[in-house]
Amino acid sequence: MSAKWLRLAVGNLAVFALLLIFAELILQAIALVRPSYEVLFLQPDRMLGWKHVPNHRWQWAGHYWYANEFSVTVQSNASGFRDVERAETKPAGVRRLALLGDSFIEAVQVPIAQTASQRLEALLNAKATERWEVLNFGVSNYGVGQYSLAWTNEAKRYDPDVVAVLVARLHLERTVSKFESGAFRQSSLRSLWVRPVFRLSADQLVHEPAANFEDFKAMQDEVIRTDFSGDRSRKRWQFITLHYAKRLKARVFAHQSDIGKRDTAYEDNLRAVGLRVIKELGAQVTARGARFVVIDVSRYFGDDADLASALEHLSRMNGFDYVPAYQDLQSASQRGIETRFRYDGHLTSEGNAILARAVFHVVEATMGAKP
Repeated sequence: MSAKWLRLAVGNLAVFALLLIFAELILQAIALVRPSYEVLFLQPDRMLGWKHVPNHRWQWAGHYWYANEFSVTVQSNASGFRDVERAETKPAGVRRLALLGDSFIEAVQVPIAQTASQRLEALLNAKATERWEVLNFGVSNYGVGQYSLAWTNEAKRYDPDVVAVLVARLHLERTVSKFESGAFRQSSLRSLWVRPVFRLSADQLVHEPAANFEDFKAMQDEVIRTDFSGDRSRKRWQFITLHYAKRLKARVFAHQSDIGKRDTAYEDNLRAVGLRVIKELGAQVTARGARFVVIDVSRYFGDDADLASALEHLSRMNGFDYVPAYQDLQSASQRGIETRFRYDGHLTSEGNAILARAVFHVVEATMGAKP
């Protein structure tokens, strides 16, 4: 290469480097003004796998490098759930509805007054002759197996009159998946079995506690001590231009050939186990004289129609109330209403309102909420 071309190449590289530095400074300024946070708001729980740190207050702006869609102050209650404080003994003249679900029920992306649970409580109290409390037992990355355990170990003690569960394929898959990468990156890197799971053996449902609970707890304690300097929250910091470079690389080298392929035996197993868990949970709820509600959001998440049909059939055969909430959510999306945050993927305030209304109409009809 001639000296002329070498000088040109070096000059171009220098200009490119200066542009990257300038871009990085601009992006870091945005992150400084609208910070995002890394938060360890979940702690290991021997029975449930994990739950919220009790009485914990923190700021959540999603997983993005800055708060581009929301920034919400979140407060957990003394029981370790994203809800207001609730007396364990149900007050006289009060009816209760327990919502069991994952992050879509937990709803840390919106202020608590805009969550589906609080909106549903407001709808019921606007129409009912008795006062209602809607208890939020939603926890990030839960599956229906953990719903069942949350019912047994937590929700049942509050004596609810109605128990509602949110269901899509991902909630069935989590019921048979021992590892959790979405909420606990460090444990997934070590392949720790942190989630209690269920399986079928001789047509009997078998519960298997998380085998690596102590390792999981020790790992999080170590992360808090070292990476978080004794706290559970820190401002998110990274080289943002490098972040976008990695995303570009991932897109370029993505393996498209494997997309959409699923193992049939695996699918059959997760559906068989998940539906059995829902059936047995519903039987436990109804045996106590409460109503059991299946909130179907499967097709809203792109699941096949067979799962929606299976959930509706299961509900009909066992006397459960069935709420095809995916219909209202899909209809709103088709009308241009933003029901989910574009980058975060969780329900917006309007999405939570739609979900609350879908459940309300069924509860109103079956429980006599309307005067």
